[in-house]
Amino acid sequence: MDTANPEMVSLARASRGLTQSRLASLIHRSPGLINKVEHGIQAASQELVGQLVATLRYRESFFFRGEHVAGTDSACFHHRKRASMPSSLLDTTEARMFVTQLQVRTLLDELEIISDNEFLNLDLDDYDENPARVAQAVRAAWHLPRGPIPDLIRVIEAAGGVVVYSDFGTPKLDGMSCWPKAGPPLFFINSRSPMDRRRHTIAHELGHLVMHALPHRGNPEDHAATFA
Repeated sequence: MDTANPEMVSLARASRGLTQSRLASLIHRSPGLINKVEHGIQAASQELVGQLVATLRYRESFFFRGEHVAGTDSACFHHRKRASMPSSLLDTTEARMFVTQLQVRTLLDELEIISDNEFLNLDLDDYDENPARVAQAVRAAWHLPRGPIPDLIRVIEAAGGVVVYSDFGTPKLDGMSCWPKAGPPLFFINSRSPMDRRRHTIAHELGHLVMHALPHRGNPEDHAATFA
């Protein structure tokens, strides 16, 4: 695209934990200008793009990517957090996950990956609204034996998923997941979490991705916990 993508500008800023006002202060611009650029009301000049590159530490090409971050073709996402998680930190971590998802898509664009299994969208209604039965169906589809799963990450990767560990800067968020229309399912997991909690979080997020792409009744967090 010929002009910077407003959504990429907003994503880059949010992923660095900056408000519009703080970014404007760092580059000696008005908050109103940043707001107009992020809402597509005013195009970013080449000079402004250069300032964004230097301040937000992304390559210039990042700001010209054509993907949508929000909207019908964006990744839907889920997260496992505690009630005391600050919304500002959640927004920053969510933005970092979307950036990671774009990076993974770029890395895999030129590769043809043949997976042993595939991710499924299963309707809870078909399983009497019982997440445990959905989990059994996934085990059967992925040829997993009864009992503990020795290496859950290997199972996820064998179905084409990608697991990324990152320090979220807080213990109050365990993980996030997204399954974009273009690209593999992504599990974004807090490296600060203890290993057993990471394992449960991955299983929890897998439950979200399998069960919650379709409309459903009940509490999705309870569903995912039971699935895990």
